[in-house]
Amino acid sequence: MHLLHLSSLVFRSPRPFHPQRLWDLIGEGFRGAGGVLRVKGFCRLASRPSTAALWSQAGPVIRLEPFATVDDASPEGQELVFIGTALRHDTLHDR
Repeated sequence: MHLLHLSSLVFRSPRPFHPQRLWDLIGEGFRGAGGVLRVKGFCRLASRPSTAALWSQAGPVIRLEPFATVDDASPEGQELVFIGTALRHDTLHDR
């Protein structure tokens, strides 16, 4: 029996995502970052700074949808958990 070694990465950043770079990363299937199986959390896009989005992904099924309007009391940036096999933390964080 072959056991998979799962690992996780919590990604936090005060900066919103650049929409095209995020699209490219998702479209490439996280190439070079390991086997991403699941992503869950909240994020923002630089093109929509007043909206927080919910990111929910299981395998190839991705949902990225508006979740809440952001105000001055809201936390800034992103908080996402990536779960997968042989995750390359530095690559994921850099991309």
